[in-house]
Amino acid sequence: MSADTSATGPGTEIVVRRSYPFPAERVYDAWLDPVSLGQWLFATPAGVMKRVEVDPRVGGEFVVAEQRGEILAEHFGRYLELDRPRRIVSEFATDRSTPASPVEITIVPRSGGCELTLRHVLDPQWLSYAEKVRGGWTTILESLGKTLFAPADGPSGSSAASGEVHIVRTINAPRELVFAAWTNPSQLANWFAPRGCSIEFRRLEIVPGGTFHSCIHTPDGHQCWCIGEYREVAAPERLVFTMKVADAEGNFVSPTDAGMDPEWPAETVVTVRFEADGRRTRLTLDQSVSEALAKRTGAYPSWLQMLDVMEEQLPSGAG
Repeated sequence: MSADTSATGPGTEIVVRRSYPFPAERVYDAWLDPVSLGQWLFATPAGVMKRVEVDPRVGGEFVVAEQRGEILAEHFGRYLELDRPRRIVSEFATDRSTPASPVEITIVPRSGGCELTLRHVLDPQWLSYAEKVRGGWTTILESLGKTLFAPADGPSGSSAASGEVHIVRTINAPRELVFAAWTNPSQLANWFAPRGCSIEFRRLEIVPGGTFHSCIHTPDGHQCWCIGEYREVAAPERLVFTMKVADAEGNFVSPTDAGMDPEWPAETVVTVRFEADGRRTRLTLDQSVSEALAKRTGAYPSWLQMLDVMEEQLPSGAG
């Protein structure tokens, strides 16, 4: 990972560059993933991250709040442009009553990885803090690199080690059939809901960058609307998608406004891996939310029920 920093003009614009040995898509997604952001954006060694909320759409807002001793350091922002995986433009401030300043992030694919350039235009009242701001961004981009280098599938970086949802199941069916159950729309509609519930999809595009808008109907008439985006669809090995609470029109709704547990994150990332085991499949499901919280809210047992229903509908791999 290489880097350079500079200031242009009379110190009004801070420019920091980093090269990462990772695809541009992965680096871009790290800026919009609340779980990832909580590890490196405005995070300090002695601080305790208290709140990370992201509404990753143009006009959507983000909040990062870290407890630093007796002080709650808050950063507020709003997305102005989002163009995956090339460009993110936002504005942010440390106080809602002060003027926000624009931050532009551009990511250019390079051989063996990508190059990220961050430009921050300072409000004139903060020009005396230019060097401190540049140092802060330099540290942040270094921390982003360390987070990306962390082995997501290794013991120290796994969901199991971090206390997040981690489910491993051996399915008695070949890997290709299990993967198809997750990516064939007609099959997915038959099992992607807890037992006794049903699901409808108003939109379902199972391709990288594709989106979905769904509703789970419970026996008592309750409706659970959800939206998300498919980040990876790598047949037949891996599937990654996001999930956010929504309304019937497909608009994001904060979990609290939807009547959910206030600790439930604004967005979660679900990663499903499929490993061949003879004529069977070892399925590993990780979700970027506390497993204890998922069990308390019913999300964890819902996954277990859904996997049960899925397996019941698949042809056996024996024989």
